[in-house]
Amino acid sequence: MLYFSPLELILKAKQKKVALGSFNVFNIEMFHAVTIAASKKKSPVIIATGEVDIQYFPPEFAVSLMKIYSKKFDIPFILHLDHCTQVELAEKCLRCGYSSIMFDGSQLPYEENVEKTRSVVKIAQWFGVPVEGELGVILGTHEFFESAAQKDIQLKITDPEAARDFVLRTGIHTLAPSIGSAHGVYVEKPKIHFDTLKRISEVTHIPLVLHGGSGIPVEDVHRCLEEGVAKVNVGTDIRRTLVDTIAHEGINSYVEARTIMEKSRDAIVTVVENWLDILKSPVILQ
Repeated sequence: MLYFSPLELILKAKQKKVALGSFNVFNIEMFHAVTIAASKKKSPVIIATGEVDIQYFPPEFAVSLMKIYSKKFDIPFILHLDHCTQVELAEKCLRCGYSSIMFDGSQLPYEENVEKTRSVVKIAQWFGVPVEGELGVILGTHEFFESAAQKDIQLKITDPEAARDFVLRTGIHTLAPSIGSAHGVYVEKPKIHFDTLKRISEVTHIPLVLHGGSGIPVEDVHRCLEEGVAKVNVGTDIRRTLVDTIAHEGINSYVEARTIMEKSRDAIVTVVENWLDILKSPVILQ
């Protein structure tokens, strides 16, 4: 297996104005699909399991799969814990063998977010693992559009000066700011605050992360890469592909369950390949 540290890869991506794709998975078919797509594209990739997925997809299982596929394919894979809100869980996943951690303290008061994020950074240093933090609140799309429709509710777009302070005090390696994207299915085109994104990049000097990538127009994604985004999270596209394929294959007549899962895996491979092309991820290794 080719070895690059996660931080080295994301810094290379930022320098080349491309991005690592981070794909959220919670079962073996999704996991396998991401590795197949990355191998076909000869691209590094991040495989992410969220805190909410741990009950279905234990850290020990994810690490075991990563070891298997790392031996099978000559591609750098990063195993990432996404939206972790518990310091103890972050440490558990580090001890299991995760190579990247996102601590999400965005729902906490600012000082508490700083304190807990900094504590995760200190723990991760012992493992040589980079930490992503979040500032501002990246909502689900339902919450986002409700908030946008009500003038008395302010969307928690990240303040650039607060971002600078947050990065300096926590020591995080990457930052997920709130810039207008959201998790879930967009019911209308999201408004990305590019000026804010650019300013955050200028004052923090670290790679930025775009959450809620599914559904953002390609031209907007590319502009984000120009403004300092070096990692893009994709989850909804994969989950919808899994569910849609299962529903389509099984609706009319009985189909062997193994066949349905194989078809869902192959459909996810196509989705991931497309995203790796959009993000120009193969360029990172060139």
